[in-house]
Amino acid sequence: MFNEAKDLLEAIKKFEISTDGDSDDEEHDSAVEMAAAARAFLAQTAERNVELAELVDQFEDTTLKLRRERIDYYLSERSVARADNEYQIPDKPGRYLAIEKNDGDFVWAMDADTLEELAMALDESETSRTGVEVWDLDIDPAGSEASAAQLTPVENVAGFYANGKCVWASERD
Repeated sequence: MFNEAKDLLEAIKKFEISTDGDSDDEEHDSAVEMAAAARAFLAQTAERNVELAELVDQFEDTTLKLRRERIDYYLSERSVARADNEYQIPDKPGRYLAIEKNDGDFVWAMDADTLEELAMALDESETSRTGVEVWDLDIDPAGSEASAAQLTPVENVAGFYANGKCVWASERD
């Protein structure tokens, strides 16, 4: 079983390093979910096997590592968000990253697992901004584009638009 677990971890690591696709690609999303399920199964099994636990600990979650690297790529250390406002890249970033801009400067960033969660975080943000860029951190930066996202209040409803679609709406007081 130990050798099979090691082979599985190696396969997951290879998959996570080479993964590419877009957030609307069902096949890609299914593969990402399968890798996460396999990783969760191994972690649960490792609770009963010390040797397997040590092996699992050797494999950092490659997805999280890649997400942190991609945040660093999109949001340079010289940006206002990191240099002046002391934004720290999270240890476990979600899949989506929103970078709030003010007159062209990146002033703050936030991440979330879903676009809906990201919209709610932007809605609660107190940052003075003139625009927002949204990135899917599971896509290689070289092949991806930021979608211009906007939070649009209309009468008593605020809608969050990303990739030209309304992905979240909330009734407002």
